[in-house]
Amino acid sequence: MLPTAKELDQMKQIDIRNVDKNTLIDLADITIDGNSSAKDRVLKYMEDVFNPYFIRIGDYAVKFTYAVSGETMEERMMAYVEALSQAELLESSGKDTESERIQQCSHVSSSIQG
Repeated sequence: MLPTAKELDQMKQIDIRNVDKNTLIDLADITIDGNSSAKDRVLKYMEDVFNPYFIRIGDYAVKFTYAVSGETMEERMMAYVEALSQAELLESSGKDTESERIQQCSHVSSSIQG
């Protein structure tokens, strides 16, 4: 059974420090059929984890946040990697200044957050 909108909102508000990691599903135990439709994959994930905001990865509880940006996770990660590469190039060229590093870190952070 899928959670209601009200239950989802309540789950979203939970502080990760108050989560018993032993009650969370481990990411390693989740299988998703890549040939299924996006809707079916989301439904399967929701059925498996119930709370889409928390999951366990090994010994760690992890909290997810979601944003409506129109970009996929792959696009976000590619932008992040590209920004890191540019920062490394600046640093290795010896031409970087403190203000350029701050600007680059800001760009990397905004790439992730949306």
